[in-house]
Amino acid sequence: MDFEESTLFNAPSQNLNEGVIDKTTFPTSRSVISGAVSRDDTLRQEVHAEEYYAAIRKRVDDVDKIAKNTSYSVTQIHKIKTHLFLTKHDLGKRDKYGNAVLQYFDPDFDQAVSWQNLCDGKNIREMDLVLLQHELYELELMKSQGLSYSEAHILASQRYDYHACCELLNKQGGL
Repeated sequence: MDFEESTLFNAPSQNLNEGVIDKTTFPTSRSVISGAVSRDDTLRQEVHAEEYYAAIRKRVDDVDKIAKNTSYSVTQIHKIKTHLFLTKHDLGKRDKYGNAVLQYFDPDFDQAVSWQNLCDGKNIREMDLVLLQHELYELELMKSQGLSYSEAHILASQRYDYHACCELLNKQGGL
């Protein structure tokens, strides 16, 4: 299932390499294309995200495409994909013996749209790049400092706040 992204975005005025996003300049305008999943249709969003995550796990061409469409290397994109879609993590769930139950991250509609945009190389939004930055930094913190997912996620969100980008998009009525 492909996404047609219909929102037009202006690039933020801040340099994301500094970890700062000028949230006042993004996204700025929107047009609607039929067939897009509405922000209000959470059931369709959930179904779409689940289907798209399953498709991502089977894809073999997305890593090269995203590397080509961004300034990231194939190695970096491969690490991000493995972390975000292919690895099961300790997300706090325990079995009856208290052992960690490893799980994939829950499918997320916005992340699915971002991944699709990055693969397609069209309508790449600042928040799509923030997703890559966030996941790569989170993974680096987990590996280099031995942090749990939760700890690394909090620190990564302080520098690259993908969730804040999504909230802003919701407030502005974007896809």
